[in-house]
Amino acid sequence: MQTAGAPPPPPCPPTADASPPGRDERTPGFGRRAAVGFMLMSLQSLATRVLTFAAQFALAALLLPDDFGLAAIAMTVGAFAALVQQLGTREVLVARQHRFGAWEAAAHRVALGAGVLIGGVVALAGPVLALVYGDARLVGLVAVVALSAPINGVSIVHEARLQADLRFRALAGLNLLQGSLQPLLAIALALLGFGAYAFVMPRTVTAVARAAYLLPLVTVRTGGRRAARWRLIGSLGAPAFATNIMHTLGSAAPAAALGLFADKAVVGFFAFAFNVAVQTVLLFAQTLDSILFPTLGRLRAEPARQRDAVLRSARALAASIVPVCALQAVGAPAVLDLLFVDKWDDAALPTQILSAGMVFFALYIPAGSLLQAHGRFRDRLVIASIWNIALAALAVPASAFAGVPGLCGAMIACYAGAAAHIWVAAIRPLGGGASDALRVALPSLAIGAAAAAAGFAADHFASGAPLSGRTLALARCAAIGLSVTAAYTLLLRFALPRTWNDLLFALSPITSRVPIAARLLSPRADRAAPAA
Repeated sequence: MQTAGAPPPPPCPPTADASPPGRDERTPGFGRRAAVGFMLMSLQSLATRVLTFAAQFALAALLLPDDFGLAAIAMTVGAFAALVQQLGTREVLVARQHRFGAWEAAAHRVALGAGVLIGGVVALAGPVLALVYGDARLVGLVAVVALSAPINGVSIVHEARLQADLRFRALAGLNLLQGSLQPLLAIALALLGFGAYAFVMPRTVTAVARAAYLLPLVTVRTGGRRAARWRLIGSLGAPAFATNIMHTLGSAAPAAALGLFADKAVVGFFAFAFNVAVQTVLLFAQTLDSILFPTLGRLRAEPARQRDAVLRSARALAASIVPVCALQAVGAPAVLDLLFVDKWDDAALPTQILSAGMVFFALYIPAGSLLQAHGRFRDRLVIASIWNIALAALAVPASAFAGVPGLCGAMIACYAGAAAHIWVAAIRPLGGGASDALRVALPSLAIGAAAAAAGFAADHFASGAPLSGRTLALARCAAIGLSVTAAYTLLLRFALPRTWNDLLFALSPITSRVPIAARLLSPRADRAAPAA
């Protein structure tokens, strides 16, 4: 289960920007490998996101809000166990892939040592957490999560070797294994009556499966004189690691703060709402990010044209995410009634509030990737520190004085501030400014608000139908879906024609394969997106 909080660091895709020795990246063989790798990774990412999203609803049907809340509080500390996979050692190795053998032993020692250290600290924090929240069950839950840290440390260098060698098929298999095993195990454990342990045990089991998958595929040298480079490895990866610590702090703070003032069922409603809101957005954001930015955002020699390409890509991404957020914000009560009758009614309002601000959460991801691609790790760390510390500071008073709605509002404010800040930082070297950053999302948000208003009106109308129970909930869902989709599509088409055309241009490799879509969704040549 993902903890509620600040935007996570971008995922680390296979790095294909540097060729292996003796291989010219312009050769057809390299191009074919890159194309096949992109397709495999995209399909794998889509499949695992869909499965993870579906698993949230399955777990909501099988478990109680108290189980969600207990696991969410445990993960306020347990989330730090995942930092072993975000040390920066993998990125250092891939960036130096031509001399991978000279660095792998030191990197392996860093990963193993950090895994043991992080796991030990997390496990020792369990009793403290139990004392603060008055629940001894937290000791066992945190201990189970802590075990995953040293186990994950065993295989970090092995994964980096696959990335450096551009073994996309093996990487896709690894990601599919991790992305499918964890939600499926959670469902199985929930069926067996493990309660809150259904959220934490799959993390450790998946870490074991990950190591079992990677170790036979890759041989890593673990000793020798060059193992003494571990200090340099640590210093090179320090900025990325510090950034990830800040993101984890912001991720853990909301549930931790809410748990101080509300019972575990309330924390559970909040955690479920956040998971539903964020998983849907990430399902679209990370997939569309991988399509839009390679297609529209390839940088040119002239800064003005670089800025135009990047901003058009970001506006198209925002235009894609806003209707998803609008559908969630309007339709959450009807969907929860349809699936669970009244069991999760208290999760409807936080789902609506969080969904309304998730566009900022989604836009943070590509901007962070852009800074990272330009090597601006210090800027990324500063922005992450400011806004995640701000979120941690605001979470306590918001929870104390305004409960779940106030906490959700504080989160949205920090997401919006972080997204605006990071976009200004990303485009300033290209000649852009604050006004350009604001124009990334504001036009789409305006028409999204109008589409949401149409959805609320349709829901009000459908609620008066002579139906009851799940039949009425289904009618409400249909009315909301049709009205929001139709209103947003028409408004985007006529109010933002250039952004509409950019979306069609980016999606043309997919729509062109379907005859009806090719006729109806063909981009106009006079508004074509920037050439690559």
